[in-house]
Amino acid sequence: MNLRYDYTPPTPQTSQIALIDIFKGLSILNSRNEEYSSRDGHVRGVLCDISYTTAMATDAILYAVPNSWKFRNSFRKFHFYRRHMFELAGVSDDELGRYGKTIRPNVQPSNISVQKLDVQVGNFFPYDQPNPAQIKTADAEGGDWNATTLAAAESYVDANLGSIAQEFNLHILGGHVYSSQPTDEIPVWSSVGMIHAYNQDRQEVQVQTADTTIASYDNPLAALSTQTATSGEITDIAEDLELEAPPYDLDDDGDSTRPLAIAPLRVQPYSSGEANTATVTLKNVFLPAGFAMIDMGKAGLTGIFDVSVKAVLECRDWE
Repeated sequence: MNLRYDYTPPTPQTSQIALIDIFKGLSILNSRNEEYSSRDGHVRGVLCDISYTTAMATDAILYAVPNSWKFRNSFRKFHFYRRHMFELAGVSDDELGRYGKTIRPNVQPSNISVQKLDVQVGNFFPYDQPNPAQIKTADAEGGDWNATTLAAAESYVDANLGSIAQEFNLHILGGHVYSSQPTDEIPVWSSVGMIHAYNQDRQEVQVQTADTTIASYDNPLAALSTQTATSGEITDIAEDLELEAPPYDLDDDGDSTRPLAIAPLRVQPYSSGEANTATVTLKNVFLPAGFAMIDMGKAGLTGIFDVSVKAVLECRDWE
């Protein structure tokens, strides 16, 4: 399946980030609901080639969602907690409608402006003198594509708020977005970062401290088993290893919540006084959750993105 997207920034231009949602485009062109995950919560991704054609010098960078275990686990956890939310309210699976079985998240926080590109389709134009019959491209009309909304009880009830529950959307990358802060401790979310929330819920890896590691010299079994004068030095090494932190960021909003740079989309059209275009193509790009984010590098650029979808896979099968 081939999808085409026209990148023409509006005026005024508030963002140089172009966002392509391939699952939305596939849903429109295939006339079926292409879901971000399987019905048991395993997030899916898209294997594709991406081409960019323009007549303007461009130094853009393609970003994607990192295909980490944190991302995959966060998606599955929210999938089941969403199902649990409906079960507690007495809502059956049949009452969720045909297109509400799985999560439909945003990729970026709601306070980050992006230009969402619509998939293109052709329109017939009949002969109208002096113009011959033509086919012109335009943005597809599509249908409803509403982001997932969840509801949660307040962990603290303020009588002045008038509500004991709050509703919020989901986004994959970045931290939480707050609509207000009724107290110093209790947040009110407008959109929740999925990976960020998973990090908070998991409370990260428990790193050993000096009080919980082995005692280097007070370990008779180690000394007996080695029967060497080096047992103390060896347990010194083991103690250092126990205190070693993991090789990834432990912050709740650390590296795991940030977009991953995939490759540059650098174009330099050759010109000898005439208008010329150039195309750059990235082959075999895997996009977790089907999102492609392109930072165009500067404002005012225009061009065409062509996406050739080769396969839709569960992200756990592409590491």
